[in-house]
Amino acid sequence: MPHDTSRFDTGEPAGELCNRWRTTSIEDGWHFPDDWWVPAVDEVAEALCDGRDPAAPCAALGRARATAAIGLDEALADLNALYLAVTGGTEPNGAVPLCAAPAHLVRALALGWAEAMTDLSAGTYCEDSLTGLAVPAYLRIRLGEVYREAARTGLPVPATHALVVAEVTVYGGGPLTGLGRAMLLGECMRTTFTGGETLCSLTPGRAVALGWRDGGLAARSASLRRLLAVKLDSFTQRPARVWVEGLPGTLPAAQRLVADLAR
Repeated sequence: MPHDTSRFDTGEPAGELCNRWRTTSIEDGWHFPDDWWVPAVDEVAEALCDGRDPAAPCAALGRARATAAIGLDEALADLNALYLAVTGGTEPNGAVPLCAAPAHLVRALALGWAEAMTDLSAGTYCEDSLTGLAVPAYLRIRLGEVYREAARTGLPVPATHALVVAEVTVYGGGPLTGLGRAMLLGECMRTTFTGGETLCSLTPGRAVALGWRDGGLAARSASLRRLLAVKLDSFTQRPARVWVEGLPGTLPAAQRLVADLAR
């Protein structure tokens, strides 16, 4: 009869299992220790410690990983690290498994991840129809990719990338409505940034470009400021603002920065 490795009833507190799981996952290559914990981590650990099948919590964990822009390969490697932590890295016969996590839990996590990505894609991978810019959820995905690439190359994100922020305020009740402002702001962003930058509309009056921090960044920012002056300044309460926002050293801090800019 096959050994059921999905139910352990370890008898230890779930918090202790989480600590061992986190340590094993980081040793196995998890890139962002500060971004590892999510509530579903506790749910998976509690199910294992209670001797319950953690399939449903694993699906929730997959959804959480996708929402946090964690790739499926890294999410599955993290699940595998949990089972290596629980089993001590060996099967009952002493063999070291290629994949320690049971197949139905791998499937549950993968399906949860795919479900979340499908939900995100409905409003993420398509451009906003009004501005032609991406929506904030897509910017969060792109930031996740940028920070994972930085972990691979060893080049810190603050040295390689930055956000260019543009902000426009209009007179209330004037000839340029909020929708018109958003459309013109999107047009100016797309006209200025043509080199593959990620362009995102955060609010009707604020947009950002995620791009390389290179010698042309200041020139592109100045070009955007001039173009906005030509297109919009006659309608605004004050001149359009354009500034370069440096990115922090960690992905969670970058996500908080984007949330602040979107307020």
